Amino acid sequence: MLGTRTVGGGGCMGSTARGGKPASHASARCSRVLVNAKAKTSAQNHKKDGRAKPISESADDMYQLYTAPDFLMKPQVSPAIQLQQFTAGKGRGLVAKGGVIPGDLLLVSQPVGRVVCGPEGASLRPEQLIPHLQAEGALSDADKARLSLLFDGTPESGQRPISFKDFSTALNGGTGASAKDSAAPKGFGVKAKPAPPPVPVDEITGKRLEDIVRFNCWGIEYADFAAAPLRKQQSHSYIGVWPEFSLLNHSCIPNTQPVLIGDRLLLRAASNIPEGGELTTSYLGLAGGYPVAERRKQLSTTYGFTCNCARCKTESAAPENVIEALERMWNRILDENVVQKAQELIMSTSPEATSKLQQLQQELEKEVAAFEGLLEQHALDMRVRQWLRSSAYATYELLAVCRDEQESARGQVSSSGDQGEASSSGRVPVICSDEQPESLMPLISVISPASDTHLYLALEWLERAGKKYGSGHEKTKTASQACLAAHLMRYGRVPNELLSQLIMARSQVEYNLGRVNLPSPSAASLSAAA
Repeated sequence: MLGTRTVGGGGCMGSTARGGKPASHASARCSRVLVNAKAKTSAQNHKKDGRAKPISESADDMYQLYTAPDFLMKPQVSPAIQLQQFTAGKGRGLVAKGGVIPGDLLLVSQPVGRVVCGPEGASLRPEQLIPHLQAEGALSDADKARLSLLFDGTPESGQRPISFKDFSTALNGGTGASAKDSAAPKGFGVKAKPAPPPVPVDEITGKRLEDIVRFNCWGIEYADFAAAPLRKQQSHSYIGVWPEFSLLNHSCIPNTQPVLIGDRLLLRAASNIPEGGELTTSYLGLAGGYPVAERRKQLSTTYGFTCNCARCKTESAAPENVIEALERMWNRILDENVVQKAQELIMSTSPEATSKLQQLQQELEKEVAAFEGLLEQHALDMRVRQWLRSSAYATYELLAVCRDEQESARGQVSSSGDQGEASSSGRVPVICSDEQPESLMPLISVISPASDTHLYLALEWLERAGKKYGSGHEKTKTASQACLAAHLMRYGRVPNELLSQLIMARSQVEYNLGRVNLPSPSAASLSAAA
């Protein structure tokens, strides 16, 4: 279930827009507004009406988790979830034993062997992890036992009945000892403490190990933008195998979000999941914002299955002219290289470039208006409309960028006149309409809820609304609630002071419409990672 993410999230636009902003006192205002909103919001308690109990987290646990450099959570699985064998053809997956709510911590997984690190921004591949796990002594018997439980591409491996107890028994050497007692030492790539004699396992070598890694590894291109600086952790790209997490099946409307803290993968609920509901993640990264045919093509090529999630089935059954409109928008993005052209126009200061960007915006406005007209014509319900819009995320994102650029060119800044400091590109950012990040929020919430893109869009929506309307305005309150919800999905119900620290740490990079501006890895650093 390789799912390397990019910092951009769900679309195709780069981070060259003039609106990219460095951290400023505006971010402090955002954190104050969020903390106030959180203080006024009654906590969502796990009542006796079917709510399941997640992994317990005290305030002290959370402070250590997000700020202590050497702290690692013990591997554990929430009693709120269970491993279930589905009907023939689907294999197994994770389901909720009772209802869970956004932010609930559902599992903490420890990697097998080691996590391979590369330069920040690099997309590491299974081929870069496999040699490290094949090296003599790289895998303990406990590691091999956990790997032997995973899908290796054969039907038998996906149908074999297993339980979370099998994983914990393997992790603890077959003794039933607590995970805390046998947890690995602190840091990446450190071998686990010697364990008692392990449970018997099949030999994991050669092609079988390669297949297990290819089907079950997971990677990210950056460390968490808030936790890493607070933990004084240098950001890298990472790839590894976290066995318990790899049990999640794919959906194009994922309801969980993984976050890597230290070498532990934490999985939280990103939406309400009812009792019996399946926990899902996205294997697609950026491609989650593609039309259904493209999504299915990528999943079939990489994983060998055709996605039949609710979004894919709904989109496949949409009216023919709606599907054709999605394909036209996608082909325009893909075939006409329109994103690169837009980036070049944005970086140019010539009057001709401004005129061409205006023309592009008008074309996109017409294209989106026609698509919205079809959604209205067929009287599709709001949920289906959001799913379909999400399949044209790149078009909606590019239109938002063009609108921002035109506002910047016309000097339509907020009434406060606070334009901030010059960005690293030498441009002076301006605060544009709050409508652009607001328009993208529902779409990224479908593709990748609680992702970096989701959080940065939420922060920018709140900041723009606050500057335009003031902290007491209803629009600012709506933006603050959406921003708070996104942060709680990703980090859990953290104390107010810690929430402020996370927001301020996350704001220390330039961001615009969900994109952050970081240097690309050099060819030399990529070669070294390989």
